[in-house]
Amino acid sequence: MTLGIYPVMALMAAVSILIMYAAVSDIHTMKIRNWVSITMVGLALARAVLAPDTIDPVMDLVWAGSVFAIGVAIWHIKPIFGAGDVKLISAFMLWAGSAYGFEFLVATAIAGGVASIFVVLVVAFLKIFDLQLAAVRRAVPALSYDAAAPILKRAFPYGVAICVGAHLVLYYQALSWGVF
Repeated sequence: MTLGIYPVMALMAAVSILIMYAAVSDIHTMKIRNWVSITMVGLALARAVLAPDTIDPVMDLVWAGSVFAIGVAIWHIKPIFGAGDVKLISAFMLWAGSAYGFEFLVATAIAGGVASIFVVLVVAFLKIFDLQLAAVRRAVPALSYDAAAPILKRAFPYGVAICVGAHLVLYYQALSWGVF
């Protein structure tokens, strides 16, 4: 590291907060705003300036560009995830780079699969045991099949899976830089 670990750790904290914001935004609105991905790219560029020995610029751009191209192609052919997800994954790939890009994609895919299975099981449980208790429905409206049914009709907020994969990479980067 050129300037020490602390400026890069501050950037990591900003990336972490930004990814968590994207996940929460995706849960609530099913949208990830463009400014989130643009800011992520800016933070990756700031890291390149502050700690140039932690990146491989050519391979990092190849990874991010490849992921973006493949993601856009999948989005156009069969939109299994949104355009905001594609942009966020590609922007974080600049941060993860060639060193952790594959791990990020695998962790994100596994987290998305586990979360999707969990949602399907919860909805199935609610459909089978449609909770009829009026007090429970008033206290927690989401505990009924009628409230959970829209989940089956709309896409899963994949920003949550991206958040899990990104935080795993951030953790491993911090380990490799001797923070923990």
